[in-house]
Amino acid sequence: MTTTATPAQGSGLGAMLRLPYALPLALSCFLLGFGLSLAVPYMALYAVKKAGMSPLQLGIFLTVNAVSAVAVATLLARWSDRLPNRKPIVLATMAAGTAAYALIGVTPHFAGLLVIGAALLSLGAAAFPQMFSFARASLQDVPGDLADRAMTLLRAVFSLSWVVGPGLGAVILGAGNYTAVFLSAGACFALSALPLLRVPGRRPQPTPGITP
Repeated sequence: MTTTATPAQGSGLGAMLRLPYALPLALSCFLLGFGLSLAVPYMALYAVKKAGMSPLQLGIFLTVNAVSAVAVATLLARWSDRLPNRKPIVLATMAAGTAAYALIGVTPHFAGLLVIGAALLSLGAAAFPQMFSFARASLQDVPGDLADRAMTLLRAVFSLSWVVGPGLGAVILGAGNYTAVFLSAGACFALSALPLLRVPGRRPQPTPGITP
């Protein structure tokens, strides 16, 4: 009994990386998190310094972004759970994030940023939960507890990107180049979609007593 359990426990990271599509999913998670970590910490600073928002306008902008993101994420979650293939939605959210950050970098005024935030940034924000739901469905046939451990690894990779991104964003902003920061974030969103092209979309199998 001890001999049977030891390989599964001892394989650790190597076993998870050998899972089907583990590397593309991990790379996509890292790039997605890296793009967010570049832009999100400096969004309010950009809104005030470059777009000239007042405190009231900044509050409206951030509130609209937050409310729109929650509403869009909820609607997409309900819709995507009924689809046989979640990949088109994941790719669409990443495309929306690419467009949002590219436009934000060249739109330094309140009205334009408000529209971009409500229409595109909210869709881009849904890339994170949709990505992890897509990964969970892709790993649903993995035996034992490897699927859960692989999902933990993906979350760790996403968190790791936040260790690097804000510092790099600060370096880019050393010259006051907000446009470069947001264009870099948009590029990361675009690149995060590429590894997923190799991962087939699958419908998640419902688990009794657990809401997807």
